[in-house]
Amino acid sequence: MKDISLKYIAGLFDGEGYITVNTVKNKLVPTVGIHMNGFNLLKILHVKFGGYCYSRKGVNRPLTEWRLRGAYQVLPFIKSIEPFLHIKKEQAQLCIELCNTYSVRQSSGKWIKKIKLNSNIINFRKELKEKIKIAKGAIH
Repeated sequence: MKDISLKYIAGLFDGEGYITVNTVKNKLVPTVGIHMNGFNLLKILHVKFGGYCYSRKGVNRPLTEWRLRGAYQVLPFIKSIEPFLHIKKEQAQLCIELCNTYSVRQSSGKWIKKIKLNSNIINFRKELKEKIKIAKGAIH
């Protein structure tokens, strides 16, 4: 499998990617991904960064999506490409700030960083969600 540079991935993400914050069961979930027609390239990202990769029927042709959900998946990816982003740089920086408000646990179950959830953190996350939404519409 061909390895691709972080600069290339950042360029692809700037053009075809998205950063959003979904609400799932009253919890804010950072989500990033890329929609495009090429399955092979997104499969490389899936192998390199994890997440979900699938194809579905589009209007005129199949559409492939690669997606990361949750701070534990999103943060390593966004941190690795953020220095090379141009269009989505502000969104990425806000997303990193958001992801840093979540507790982090290893797959073994051991806590690396534990954050006690309170109303201040919940409100801060909501503010960051709105800032990300605003940054999507900003032209740089």
